[in-house]
Amino acid sequence: MDDIQNELKDLRSPRFLKYLIVTGVLVLLLVIIYYLRSVLTPIFLSFIIAYALNPAVDWMEHKKIRRPFAVTSIFLGIAFLLFIALLLLIPAIQNEIDFLMTCLPTYLRNLQEARIPQLEKLLGRDLPSNFNEFLNRMAVRISDLSFDMLKPLGSVALQILSNVLDFIINLLNFILIPLFTFYFMRDHHKLKKIIFGLIPERYLGGFRSKVREIDSVLNNFIRGQLAVCLILAVLYSVGLVFIRIDLAIVVGVISGLAFIVPYLGTVIGIVLSSALALLKFGDFKHLLYVLGWFGLVHLVEGYYITPKLVGKKVGLHPMVVIVALLIGGKVMGLLGILIAVPVTAVLKIFIKSFLEAYKNSSFFLST
Repeated sequence: MDDIQNELKDLRSPRFLKYLIVTGVLVLLLVIIYYLRSVLTPIFLSFIIAYALNPAVDWMEHKKIRRPFAVTSIFLGIAFLLFIALLLLIPAIQNEIDFLMTCLPTYLRNLQEARIPQLEKLLGRDLPSNFNEFLNRMAVRISDLSFDMLKPLGSVALQILSNVLDFIINLLNFILIPLFTFYFMRDHHKLKKIIFGLIPERYLGGFRSKVREIDSVLNNFIRGQLAVCLILAVLYSVGLVFIRIDLAIVVGVISGLAFIVPYLGTVIGIVLSSALALLKFGDFKHLLYVLGWFGLVHLVEGYYITPKLVGKKVGLHPMVVIVALLIGGKVMGLLGILIAVPVTAVLKIFIKSFLEAYKNSSFFLST
């Protein structure tokens, strides 16, 4: 009985209790984020951008440039680079869209004459031969529905309207991202000082150590992941150009930038490229080219690009990343998907420390 009491007392040691308190605070923060997720999405995006750009601001401040001027200079520099990028990309994208619009009637005719009969044979039923026939069939089916059967359609329509309104509100929130980003960058040191001022002196040393560890992990993930996105955008675009997929640059850039959420860009790229390949060529050869190229790029990304740029400090197994993304998306939507990986990486630091404290306790070591 005395041994059990001593072991339980050891579990109440300051070090063990410290990790319990930190874990409790993190859980509380996650609960708050969940209930305020719609408001916090643009703020979190602003924080990511400010966090990625902060080293450049610190460097300029070290060169005796006042922080507000340094932040303004970086904003103007980014705006100039985006302007140049748009000048270079927009003509190429416009040419691709014009070419696609020119070829679209041929693609649709090929789809109607060759692919639809194959699909009808596979499904064992007739399909509409054109868009007007599709609309006529839909009108006939709707007219056959009773009033009671139309009630669910009204609910769906209201849900769609609600989603559209939510989208408009979120779009307005995103307009505030540059403003939030500016204040995050300008007041970085003040915010840091306020947070450190809330920590008791006896825990300040350990807290600073954990902050440095978290900072290292987030640095590797955010800046590394942005670099990975740019490299993948180039690789995807080059490969799709050689495969002769329409809108190759558009699809490549979208897929690369979407990789800010791990694996999302790959999925988007495969779906869009496969659809365009089937629409243009109508064979499985080019579809295999698309799948092969995305598979090759994914292997290079997984075994070379990401380890080189993001590093192993994040140290999350691919299955853990996928599960984190699924849980984040289910619980918090877009915000959950965005914060899933960095939050999981930070939680790993505290879980690792918690387990170390537990394994060094007499409760665990006693025989």
